[in-house]
Amino acid sequence: MKPSRLFIGLRILASTAVSLLIILATADLWGFLAPGIVRVATWLQFLPSLVRALTAFGLLAAGFILVLALTLLFGRVYCSFLCPLGAFMDGVIAIRRRISKVKLQYVKPGVVRYFILAGIAVSLFFGSMHLINILDPYSIFARSAQALVRPLAIGLNNLLAQAGELAGYYGIAPYPFSLPPLPVLGVILAWLALVVWLAAARGRLYCNTLCPVGAFLGLASRFSVFRMSMDAEKCIQCGACSKKCKASCMDVENKTVDASRCVMCLDCLTVCPVDAVEFTAPSAAKEVETDPGRRSLLFMGAFLLTGLPSRSAAETGNGYPETIIEESLAASPTEPLAPPLSIKRKASLVPPGGMGRDHFTSACTGCHLCAAACPSHVIRPELVAHQGKGLLAPSLSYEKGFCNYNCNACTMVCPSGAILAVGLEEKKRVQMGRAQFIKQNCVVATKGTECVACAEHCPTGAVKIVREQGGPGLPKVDEDVCVGCGACEFACPAKPYKAIYVKASLIHGKALPPKKGESVQNLVGEDFPF
Repeated sequence: MKPSRLFIGLRILASTAVSLLIILATADLWGFLAPGIVRVATWLQFLPSLVRALTAFGLLAAGFILVLALTLLFGRVYCSFLCPLGAFMDGVIAIRRRISKVKLQYVKPGVVRYFILAGIAVSLFFGSMHLINILDPYSIFARSAQALVRPLAIGLNNLLAQAGELAGYYGIAPYPFSLPPLPVLGVILAWLALVVWLAAARGRLYCNTLCPVGAFLGLASRFSVFRMSMDAEKCIQCGACSKKCKASCMDVENKTVDASRCVMCLDCLTVCPVDAVEFTAPSAAKEVETDPGRRSLLFMGAFLLTGLPSRSAAETGNGYPETIIEESLAASPTEPLAPPLSIKRKASLVPPGGMGRDHFTSACTGCHLCAAACPSHVIRPELVAHQGKGLLAPSLSYEKGFCNYNCNACTMVCPSGAILAVGLEEKKRVQMGRAQFIKQNCVVATKGTECVACAEHCPTGAVKIVREQGGPGLPKVDEDVCVGCGACEFACPAKPYKAIYVKASLIHGKALPPKKGESVQNLVGEDFPF
């Protein structure tokens, strides 16, 4: 076996393993994958790792440094060995070639990728992650898997559960079926269709036009120690390498290889009939064509680094500063009963470990891995949330569940540091929001029905039932103890509007210790209605 085929085999093995681990992380309904295994797959994803390094330092943020070092040594190996979207595009290209004989050809380098890189730098300078969230290859792949593969896994699980029940086996629990909201699903499908079309028609065109990681690593690969080259004396200009090249970077006429666009798939090494294509050090290689804007583009890359969000965990409230919340909508108990009041949240809820709106939206790349990890299904992908700051960033929704008090799964999987790792005991004190009671919506006040659902479900004792002056027992919220888990809101039976809901904290705080056994007061001797 030629060494080139061995390396191609290693490339396919590595890229397939990374892709499968990310797919399994999004479709793992049964908790088979430990968080540590998920981190192995996401640690080397370039943009999430870079964002994490600039928002929350630590060993988990060092993956991009290793990728950059590998690029300076061997060129854009990330694009073919570690990028899951690159592996997906290689699969599309292989299928396309089996269907029909597609012959790729050399294309002169364009500047679109650098304009996009500059656009990202400018948007980051103004604090926006929108372009990264749309274009980052890892995030595109992960959220596509979460949106498309996970529902298939749920369907398979539920079929097995039904089959098991028919056979008298009840060991497989059915799983609630869910899809992302239609706007989010539409964006995911449209973008995935664009990637598939580009791969089928033009190979790795996405990597060399729209991908910010490809553009940035392309700049670094110009200085790589080893790179692809053509031996001018051996080359017979048959064009076999150019027709095989997915990146359209083999210039047979001038016998050069554009290192900034080469994705290191190594396919060209296997098709050259005279072994003129080599993987050598630049001293033995012919200089690639000169890009006149090279110095300015390097400056642009440095600007990109400085433009990335730089809010550290400490700056964003690692010590849990004073909580900032919205203005309350709750009615005063002394006011006469008013008509039912709808709930209009001014801010979206951020998962525990997100530190608050600004930190979360400055680091979230929209991969939706946290949504896949949440066993309560309360982390929901959104198209635009967090007051316009979080394109495709998820938020908490308590319509179909609540944040489990004894769970910190979402804090263990985020690769970009948007959700920082939080220990379970610490997570139980993270104050994501504060419960607010709306008396005119409560069935106790409107219908005279005894109800203690909110207090019964509160895990911290922040909501208790208090009967004053012989009147009905009504909820009373101790906001200093409330963690904003949404158990009270989910349990509230009031319709059409909930009588108790969680108002988001713009910066997460730290709740006081829970008050065990104080959820229901002044009702001793009376039966609960539930």
